[in-house]
Amino acid sequence: MARRGKKKSLFRRIRRILFLASAATAIVRFAMSRRPKTRPLDARPAEWAPLKATSVPAAATTARVAAADTPTLAPWVEPVDGVCPLTHPVKGNTNSGIYRVAGGRFYDATVPERCYRDTAAAEEDGMRASKR
Repeated sequence: MARRGKKKSLFRRIRRILFLASAATAIVRFAMSRRPKTRPLDARPAEWAPLKATSVPAAATTARVAAADTPTLAPWVEPVDGVCPLTHPVKGNTNSGIYRVAGGRFYDATVPERCYRDTAAAEEDGMRASKR
């Protein structure tokens, strides 16, 4: 009879240890989810050295002047009061790395951190499309 009581107490001890371990794991996971997510320093874009000036033929200079007359849009802009401008309708979130297009399920609820001119610009910046 004495053996049977020892088995029960051993079982109870193991059960208590497992319960405490799972509770500690849950507390640590909750605390980690509440921490602000920061990007590592290695994720910064590379800084490029300035280019050296070279002589340019006259035909290339006139082509540059003509190209300068046509406006080019930046690949992404900062949102103004949480709203993307009409020229940059794709909403991007840098924390999750996801971009959303108009008509998507969560497009209206998304608060953008960057606004892209198109999906190609968002993908070049390292974003991926939302799954919904």
